[in-house]
Amino acid sequence: MTTENTGASTSGREFFASQQLLSDSNIALLHTDILLNNPTTTNDIHERTTLDEHTIHQNIDQLQEIGVVSNTATENSPEWTATTIEALWSGKDKLYVTPILIATFGATGVDQDLQTYLTRHGMPSIPPAIEATAEYLRGNKTRRMATSTLNVDAVEGIAITQAIERVFATVHTIEPYYGQQFEVDFHQSTIDESPYTID
Repeated sequence: MTTENTGASTSGREFFASQQLLSDSNIALLHTDILLNNPTTTNDIHERTTLDEHTIHQNIDQLQEIGVVSNTATENSPEWTATTIEALWSGKDKLYVTPILIATFGATGVDQDLQTYLTRHGMPSIPPAIEATAEYLRGNKTRRMATSTLNVDAVEGIAITQAIERVFATVHTIEPYYGQQFEVDFHQSTIDESPYTID
């Protein structure tokens, strides 16, 4: 993943929160849904996602514990608000964690193309696939040229970038890094097929 000019500055809380968000796709999906629809209620989350109410309540508790979701209404009528995570993981390779990465991982539980790609190639394969998709959306490369960097066959490369484009179609509105790099009029069918919904 490209690392320049993200503006990410990682606190201990952000680092811990990003680890938790990238360890459970349901938690990542829920955090993204709330972030896209701030503020929102449990009933609205249930209507937008495939998550049952027990899972929603359980995962909201976890999101509150790691400090990325808060209750912004009364105790009897909760409304949930999420905060954006920008975190830098340092190691052999730098990894910037922003909403598009969290959202893409969250969608692996509901999008077959994303799930298959993750199963075959593992979590380290997701950031390069996001960058390849962004290169296509910036207009710098054709889709086939962009996917040639992924070391997968053309059919799989096209499928994964199309899947991530569906995530971008809604999540670009809350993405502090990639969201400012291109202006794309996403086709309505791409928005409709996105794993995320904005009310």
